[in-house]
Amino acid sequence: MQIMFWVTWAILIGAGIVLVLYGIIFFGPHFWLRRDRDGEIEKGLAIWVEPVRFPGWPWGERTTPAGLRRAGYKGKFLYWNWHAAWQGCLVLPALRNRGLIEREAQRLADFITNSRRDQPKTPIYLMGYSCGGFVSVRALELLPEDVRIESAAFLASAFDPRHDLTPAISHVNGKLIVSASLMDFAICGLGTLVFGGGDGVHTPTIGMLGAMEPTGPEAFRHPKLIQIHWRPRMILEGLFGLHDWCFPPAFIARYLAPAMNITGQSSAST
Repeated sequence: MQIMFWVTWAILIGAGIVLVLYGIIFFGPHFWLRRDRDGEIEKGLAIWVEPVRFPGWPWGERTTPAGLRRAGYKGKFLYWNWHAAWQGCLVLPALRNRGLIEREAQRLADFITNSRRDQPKTPIYLMGYSCGGFVSVRALELLPEDVRIESAAFLASAFDPRHDLTPAISHVNGKLIVSASLMDFAICGLGTLVFGGGDGVHTPTIGMLGAMEPTGPEAFRHPKLIQIHWRPRMILEGLFGLHDWCFPPAFIARYLAPAMNITGQSSAST
């Protein structure tokens, strides 16, 4: 047991070092992007639910709104924080804390509900990245029956690919987007197989395999569901298919914003 304990932490620390170095090399320039302070609430509210914030980096906080602005979005952007900095640095205290995740999903659901009541004509868009994808799917499932948002996205998300998305989709007027990449085998494959995803299930997750039928190996199909799978040609756009492939401005502007119909121009649908 003691050997397994140290092997587990060695794998986690090693993966963390690789992730930090990769982030510095490929995404260091993105952290110089200015914080987004633009946008009018009447033209939309885009909520980005953070992943486990390792090693204290707010992944997507600057790159996502930069991509949305490039796509023409003129509404507000909100980076949704759901765990403490120390929990993100240690990873497992956030990833394995089911009580924390459920409480934060309910807090997010309450926020969306209140936002919809206060601003009934404002389009609301929800995007969850990595473990934040599970916080997002649970928040949608916890919404009151009459509350809906315009569109949602689960990006490189760390939860069971056979999780039934139907209840979440019922709270989305437009499209629900799932991004997946077989190249994301280190985090959404081996990592979640060993440590479990946000839902506690030890399996390669939806961020690697895509959404699958709850009762079989087939791809999950629904009129509102769009699955964006990484392809090698995306390397030409700087998207290498690893765990961080779906929050650079290039992905947000070219793939995500059009799929979610994020323009900031239309009012909320009924």
